[in-house]
Amino acid sequence: MTPTAQRIAELTSALPADKQAEVLDFVEFLRDRTVPEDPTGAEARTKRTLGTMAGRFVVPEDFNAPLPQELQRLFDGDDPDLTGVRG
Repeated sequence: MTPTAQRIAELTSALPADKQAEVLDFVEFLRDRTVPEDPTGAEARTKRTLGTMAGRFVVPEDFNAPLPQELQRLFDGDDPDLTGVRG
């Protein structure tokens, strides 16, 4: 174990379980977004080709239009049926 890994283990073991879970999530996030320098192994990421979905999806003209009020309330958290708060 490297000195850095050992230090991380020491510091992490002193944290509460919920914080240890957060650290684990973050480490897995970092591992998943790290691309190997020599992408020859099975773990290598596949390069995505831009434009492969061209023509398969059309953005509607009203895409940036304001949402209907009843739907906007859901996003704002103002729907008493979901929040349980009346009044």
